Amino acid sequence: MKNPILDYLEGLDLTEIEAKLYMALLEVGPASVRDLAEAIGIKRTTAYLYVDQLIEKGLVIRIVKGAKKQVAAMEPKQSLQFLVEKNLETAQQLKKDFPDVIKTINDSLPQIKPISDAEVKYYKGINNIKNILTEAFKSKELRVYANLSELENLFKKNHVPLEYQTYDKALLKNKQLTIYEIVADQPGSVEQFNLNQTVETTRYHYKHMPQSVGLTSPGILMYDNKVAIINGKEKLTIVVLNSIDYYINSIKLFDFIWQFLPEIKKTS
Repeated sequence: MKNPILDYLEGLDLTEIEAKLYMALLEVGPASVRDLAEAIGIKRTTAYLYVDQLIEKGLVIRIVKGAKKQVAAMEPKQSLQFLVEKNLETAQQLKKDFPDVIKTINDSLPQIKPISDAEVKYYKGINNIKNILTEAFKSKELRVYANLSELENLFKKNHVPLEYQTYDKALLKNKQLTIYEIVADQPGSVEQFNLNQTVETTRYHYKHMPQSVGLTSPGILMYDNKVAIINGKEKLTIVVLNSIDYYINSIKLFDFIWQFLPEIKKTS
């Protein structure tokens, strides 16, 4: 399991090697670049490159003790806060410039070809899950296999807030959308994701897949002749299959399973 501090440092745009070097310095104190390289198992020449980058980011300084040349970590609260604020400032500027950049791209690159006809698309990253959901919510009918606990863990692992009212908002926005969802039967998931409340919209329906089945994928979505598979066990990837035959067979299998699953008893 990955160290949460390393995850946070990588969220501040440090590479994995930069984060490990910085953590090593915090742990052992001032050290030579050679010793640091040995500590995390990289080449000395590689360590020099990444140490220079840490110095530029204000997290590390060079020090001299007699004949010894070493590097040391800056006090973390102040240096990390500076990095956080710098990232926020950059993000705010990027958000401000976004409409103009998109307009410029559209005006200057009209030759961009659509990729909607691709048979298979591969995505990485948590933001692409949001993009897939946005696309799926524009359809008239959506079928979903979901392990809600795995989905929640996936968002937490990537330090991204999960919107528990996603379905409610989608159904409110798209009045033609109907959702059928087979959910891994895990204690607490119904309450956590407000499923009983969502059922009241009358266009959302769910049933439980028994725990013994072991549904592990955070989500498999079927919509508009597409099947989107979210994989999150090792690396977060999304595969979208654009095949009408595969889609039809997938929904037929889904509907077959659906008819044999028990109806959900509503709680008062």
